[in-house]
Amino acid sequence: MKYSKLQAKYSLPDIDILDYEFEIEKDKPFILREIRRRVSDKLNIYCDLLHGILQPDTSSIEQMYEVTHFDEKAKAGIFNLYKKLMRLHRYSVEAALDGEELEAKFINDVFKEWKSIKEKLRVIVNKMKLSWDSADAKEEDLRYLG
Repeated sequence: MKYSKLQAKYSLPDIDILDYEFEIEKDKPFILREIRRRVSDKLNIYCDLLHGILQPDTSSIEQMYEVTHFDEKAKAGIFNLYKKLMRLHRYSVEAALDGEELEAKFINDVFKEWKSIKEKLRVIVNKMKLSWDSADAKEEDLRYLG
């Protein structure tokens, strides 16, 4: 079914906005499934990123270094965002099992929350990026990392 018909049926967001945010291949025969998959992929990427702050892999230099730039209060906020992303990711799995109607609902629900999620992610990612500019790495920290 064409996206325009699905959009009218389920009050879905504009396909061009979804494409911009989630890199949708618009010509797929099962477009809602394609959108749900791409959204799910993006959610998974951000879940993995936040997981690296919340429970860093000790063999990952970047995770072990970046985590030192987040205090407990920041980590609590990150965990709340992680929970929201995981809930949406599991919702995607459920929608994949259920079909078109739940996929459409999933897309609408994620889209309603996406702007807020992006803003929170932007702050976290910026802090991670800026951590690499800091000159606060102490010699004992570097020994710990290696």
